[in-house]
Amino acid sequence: MAKRKEPAPESFTGGFSRIPHAVLDSQAFIGLTDRGKSLLFALIRQHNGKNNGHLHLTNQWLASHGWRSASMNKQTIAELVERGLIVTTRLGGLNAGCNWYALTWLSISDFKELDISSSNYHKGAWGECKLPPTARRKPPEKQKKPSGDRNSTVPVIGTAKDSTVPVVGTKTALFPRIAVPVYGNNVFKPCTTSTERRKGKRIVGKSRKESAH
Repeated sequence: MAKRKEPAPESFTGGFSRIPHAVLDSQAFIGLTDRGKSLLFALIRQHNGKNNGHLHLTNQWLASHGWRSASMNKQTIAELVERGLIVTTRLGGLNAGCNWYALTWLSISDFKELDISSSNYHKGAWGECKLPPTARRKPPEKQKKPSGDRNSTVPVIGTAKDSTVPVVGTKTALFPRIAVPVYGNNVFKPCTTSTERRKGKRIVGKSRKESAH
């Protein structure tokens, strides 16, 4: 009786996606941006073994897989097409549905409703990519020196305290003029206003002239 073959330790059940090592090691794939590589793996997820050429990258489907920026999706799809890893097999539009794509390391078994045929489908376009790596967006440069124009009471570097002593020498603060003179013993005589001078002390029962004597 033949022994039952046990599964390999690293085997698993269920569906999976495959991509040849030759593609992973190619200039087309290595030169992709990180977003391009991630989007390519998301597209491979749609392939079921017989629908190459009928794969789509609609914004609704991409959003369900975490790709929520329509402008970035469009830019990344264009990168995959430019580097020959995918090819557009049908152009969509108004009342025409969405664009369809094919993975260029796989054959197309069903050309129905496609804009290309078996005679002009270029399988293996990924291997002919001679483009340099796609330019990455540069991260913002760190400011080398802190700006001294900050409108803040806290110093840019460290903690400082305002000194009450002048930088050079010792100076006396300015105060209102005092009543006692600085030199001599002059007598201080308060000033009287013109209104007070006009007012004389009046005794009840006497006239103003009599009060003056």
